Amino acid sequence: MLIIYKNYQDNTLMLINISKVDGKPAWLTYPFNVLIRNYKPPLPKLSFAKINDNYIIENFKGLDKYLYKNGQKIDSLELKNIIYRYNKYVKNNKIELTSFTKDDFLKIN
Repeated sequence: MLIIYKNYQDNTLMLINISKVDGKPAWLTYPFNVLIRNYKPPLPKLSFAKINDNYIIENFKGLDKYLYKNGQKIDSLELKNIIYRYNKYVKNNKIELTSFTKDDFLKIN
């Protein structure tokens, strides 16, 4: 998951799903998937962001211990491109939004 927005008012984070390209090159033809060209580090393989697959999670104390690679950030230009494409996509398309409370998250992790 990639954090794309932090809401300070309700203390939540918006996340989008990241997936490796291996075995799924056709997925890159969909307008809701964004190739992450400069992925390394922190991602080990060529990956893409699924901008139509969104999650909202309560930002709770201790969540940082679940961060991949200790929260190492992806390339800032890649992040800007993903957020730009996300904002453009959501203007004209319906997105799936899944919400997690702290308790929900801890049950499945």
